[in-house]
Amino acid sequence: MSASMSRFVVLLARACTSSPSQTGAKTAERREEKRRTRTRMPAAAGSSAAKAATSALTRVSAVSPALKKFLGVTEISRPETMKRIWSYIKDHNLQNPENRKEILCDEKLKAVLGGKEKVGFTEVAGLLSPHFPKTKKPAPASAPAPAA
Repeated sequence: MSASMSRFVVLLARACTSSPSQTGAKTAERREEKRRTRTRMPAAAGSSAAKAATSALTRVSAVSPALKKFLGVTEISRPETMKRIWSYIKDHNLQNPENRKEILCDEKLKAVLGGKEKVGFTEVAGLLSPHFPKTKKPAPASAPAPAA
């Protein structure tokens, strides 16, 4: 056996026989400290971060008549709409068996997805966008024009 090989065997034997508390205690402490500092705390209920997250993503908004007919609701959030669309696609086996990224639309789904026969799954969110009409903010009251 060569000298380098015998050193390797000795080091391996030491690693196997030494207790983890002696060799890895500091490493485990450092790892735990990193994990604690990496973990984000949830935003406080009244904070602007919490308001932005809930208002932008999970805001319930009115839907178009076509989407209302498909889902059976007048107001819904976008994520919930996607969940229900995907549930419908899976329940009715509308994914193309040869290309699972493609959806073969039936008549009911065509009404919502722009009348297309086939739709890529990445296109669905974009095709649903027109069904969520944007509400215009009221224009600020302007001051009356000065009399001339």
